[in-house]
Amino acid sequence: MFDLTSNNLVNEDKSIVGALDFISQQITQRQNLTFILTEVTDIQDDTITARHFLDLVTLAEERGATIIVISNNSIWKQLQRLGMSLSLDLPEEDEIYQIIKESIEPYQNSITISLQFARYNVFLHWKNHLFNAIMTKYNQIVVSPSSEIPIGPNDIVITISEE
Repeated sequence: MFDLTSNNLVNEDKSIVGALDFISQQITQRQNLTFILTEVTDIQDDTITARHFLDLVTLAEERGATIIVISNNSIWKQLQRLGMSLSLDLPEEDEIYQIIKESIEPYQNSITISLQFARYNVFLHWKNHLFNAIMTKYNQIVVSPSSEIPIGPNDIVITISEE
């Protein structure tokens, strides 16, 4: 665990149980603390870790502390009821580019950096009609007429036959 204000290592134990114990100790000693945990495991269901986390969240509420969990996994419903759950969309390509650009800009004079995102279209050819197929961020395929989209040299054309 790191203290973000000083960038110092405050706890060397990398286990979730060690982190929860450290947070519990800090919350009992001081008020109005904020902790951010990422990649927390074993809190999707009613487990010992989830129950330990539940006790910690209850203590945090009493002491005015805030615990933020950033995870791709679901959180046990009983634990979820004690807080607020937000679902964030994945960043778009432009947002990813901007994040990477801002992160590496200070090093631009030190190293050469070139970013290129692979761009190609997928077309479906069926019954003498050409359709553009786009994969959305929700992993759904949207098919639309491709009259306004020119086919480029790197594009993929899939011909569908009725045979």
